[in-house]
Amino acid sequence: MTSVLLILLLVPAAVLCYNCNGRTDGNYEIGCRSYLICNGGTPAIHDCPRNDTYTMVYNNQTGQCDDPSNVMHPCGVVRDCLGVKDGRYPDEEEHCRSFYTCYAGKFLGHNFCPSHLVFDSAEGTCNWENAVAKPCGSKVAATP
Repeated sequence: MTSVLLILLLVPAAVLCYNCNGRTDGNYEIGCRSYLICNGGTPAIHDCPRNDTYTMVYNNQTGQCDDPSNVMHPCGVVRDCLGVKDGRYPDEEEHCRSFYTCYAGKFLGHNFCPSHLVFDSAEGTCNWENAVAKPCGSKVAATP
């Protein structure tokens, strides 16, 4: 019961984080598995369908959830996490502006860093490029 209450409290807060001020009506990508629908200035978050064996992802070309094979990188790429240590890993092909998560040998999906940030493997979060070591950032290692 407590978890249901927590979810009910967090959903309105999550929608408030994404507003439609200054946006025309339409769909806006939040991440690979969800998008924001703006309709008359009112925001609504839509999650793409998924189950244990299949997950649809957001296709920003069509504005709909789609089969990953029809979607561009990074959302259309399913990483092999078998034998990979649990954690978050940068999508270097995207200049580290996104990252993916592996847990218990399963690929959990891609996430995007906020604008102007890159994924920092050492911190496990997104950070300013000048604060992140190569290959994702431009921080120069301190010399002893």
